[in-house]
Amino acid sequence: MPVVSRALSRPRARALSAAAALSVIACGTLFTASPAFAAPGQSASCPAGTQAPGIGNDPLFTDTGVAVYAGGTFSAKGGAAESEGLMVTGGGASFASGYFNLGVVGAGSGIVPPAKGLMLASGGDVTVGSGSTVEVGHPDGGGVDVAGAVSGTLETDGGTLKQHDANALAPFSGLSSAIGSLAGSLSSETTTGTTTVSGDSVTFTSTSSASQQVFDITVSQLSGVQAVTFESLPVGSSVVVDVTGSGSAVFSPNYIAVGANRADNAAEQGTTTLFGTTASRVLWNFPAATVVTLGGSSQIVGSILAPKASVDVTASLNGRLYVGGDITMHGIGNEIHNYPWIGGKGLGCSQTDTPSTPGTSTPPAETPTTNDGSTPTGDSTTPAARQSDTPDASSTAPLTAPYATPAASAGLAKTGSDAVPALIVAAGVVLLGGAGVAGASIVRRRRRA
Repeated sequence: MPVVSRALSRPRARALSAAAALSVIACGTLFTASPAFAAPGQSASCPAGTQAPGIGNDPLFTDTGVAVYAGGTFSAKGGAAESEGLMVTGGGASFASGYFNLGVVGAGSGIVPPAKGLMLASGGDVTVGSGSTVEVGHPDGGGVDVAGAVSGTLETDGGTLKQHDANALAPFSGLSSAIGSLAGSLSSETTTGTTTVSGDSVTFTSTSSASQQVFDITVSQLSGVQAVTFESLPVGSSVVVDVTGSGSAVFSPNYIAVGANRADNAAEQGTTTLFGTTASRVLWNFPAATVVTLGGSSQIVGSILAPKASVDVTASLNGRLYVGGDITMHGIGNEIHNYPWIGGKGLGCSQTDTPSTPGTSTPPAETPTTNDGSTPTGDSTTPAARQSDTPDASSTAPLTAPYATPAASAGLAKTGSDAVPALIVAAGVVLLGGAGVAGASIVRRRRRA
């Protein structure tokens, strides 16, 4: 018997950050036909430029864009913990992982749908297994719209639940073809730098000051990579890494850096914004892969675009996740954090009440300078062969609005907690093994607002 649309009566699993300090920046508007609003302390605008936050405990900004898309089904099992932002599945969704937070999470980017806004749209049934609970949008509530039925314990905390809605996926009808077109378009762009693979390490070095950096690596090369370094990136530039080749792709990093500075350490919030800004600027594009395995002992930093693949996730992700096939998420404490891509093209933070379609928006231009102490070389203009800034003519979705810079939000703190047996994870991430990262220990708790 499903438990749905319950008023705020039970606590929710939250991951409490070990670091208290968090930079407050900003993010975007509403997507729902019913009244919706920002939660207390949540700004109704997008992060300014590349100033995305690190991992924190509270909603900060509003984003109506799709954070996670599976053309097939979505499955959470094996202790998977959270998925932040709006999730859309072409097929059904199943949850058999214990307590799972959806839409708004315990520790994440804080870039989330508006309170009571849509947080899950599914083209099939939504099944919550015995002994599991899915909490949507806690504590202010979130909406669920499914073409099938809901079974098991799913709580919307006052948000609207729609079952057997034949139009549940109508706002997203063009997503599947759009992500395929976008992946193909990105893969045809001229590279703006070099790729150097040495042992289990790869270095992507910019040789241009283009506002969008493009690098190539093959599926076979990527499968052996554990350490990733980006060098000489212009400040404010977005990054596309095209992973070429079909078949199976494996990406299991334990180290990601920009210059000499490590970027995959979620525990750095309060000291720098490198984690959040790197997560929001990088896109890993798998245009032809049919199976993508995402793992490793650290965080995967950046969005994932895999229009022909089914994806198996055993590491925490930080960015958009757009997959043409199925998504299977497992691994104790693993989470998906919503970091919209600053490259735009429909993958950016949305401020409209209509979902953007991938391939349709262009980010604001920023001054090309470096952010890691080095100087880019080569032509200072965007290569002529690059076509990604031209919207897909087949799409009628509005462009994502430019980023704004609102005042800092206040009143973010919440009080009270009901401790349960601790599950130690890193700040929204699996504890890091031999990678040498100072991952912060987190106690997952059920916490009342």
